[in-house]
Amino acid sequence: MAKLFRLVVDTDSYSGDFERQLCAYATGQYGACSVGDDIAEYLSSDIKHLEWWQKNIVKRTEARHEAKCKRPATIYFNHKNNQYTSVAIYLKKIPTDDILSEFKERVIDFCNNKKLIDAKAHNIKILNPHHALVMALVGMNNKKIDLDTLNNEEPIIVSGLRIFEGIKDEVLIKEIPFD
Repeated sequence: MAKLFRLVVDTDSYSGDFERQLCAYATGQYGACSVGDDIAEYLSSDIKHLEWWQKNIVKRTEARHEAKCKRPATIYFNHKNNQYTSVAIYLKKIPTDDILSEFKERVIDFCNNKKLIDAKAHNIKILNPHHALVMALVGMNNKKIDLDTLNNEEPIIVSGLRIFEGIKDEVLIKEIPFD
């Protein structure tokens, strides 16, 4: 089997709540389970290195995944805080600095705006973009969403990226702290 690399995003929040959506937003890739497909389909045209991610992400099945679904991202145990607060993305190659820079920007954007990104991907239209109080959901039961609720969610804090070589006997290759 060819060597795999693991790109790990360390956060302060349980990553099982957002790992596939973060991957879809940052890379345009999603798994057979379709979680994040709405985000990837709607927002991936903004990804400058989309083709690189399409060629180099490895979709894996892990025992803990429901229905043995192949996914590009998984939750990952963060030894710094002894919790599952990291996201791991498996790769065939190590991303260049340019690709990592864009990835880092998109990760930060996702973590700061998770609810608003989810809203855009689900065709939620902001009625008054200047601090609107209400958003209307278009095409999904004509439901109304209070923008204050979306804005009150705490952002996910990202502490850094790490790149490992290998899966079982992994070796840390690169560490990129976030400011």
